[in-house]
Amino acid sequence: MTTDPLNLVQNMVTILPSVDGTRHYVTPASKNGKWNGHSIDNMVEAVDKMLTPEQQRASDEAKQRFNPNIKW
Repeated sequence: MTTDPLNLVQNMVTILPSVDGTRHYVTPASKNGKWNGHSIDNMVEAVDKMLTPEQQRASDEAKQRFNPNIKW
């Protein structure tokens, strides 16, 4: 997440380990995501915002199959 404080610290303090590779930043999709960091719910919400309509339908179907008791 672009709002993750650990990323800021790792960029500023070189003695901390980093990912040693390409970083893919995800921007929070809501105020809740901005303040609550990288819970899986916030990651799903952010990634869903990047999907095409066809991908969104497939994602919705998969989430419904995974847990039909949750209203996505």
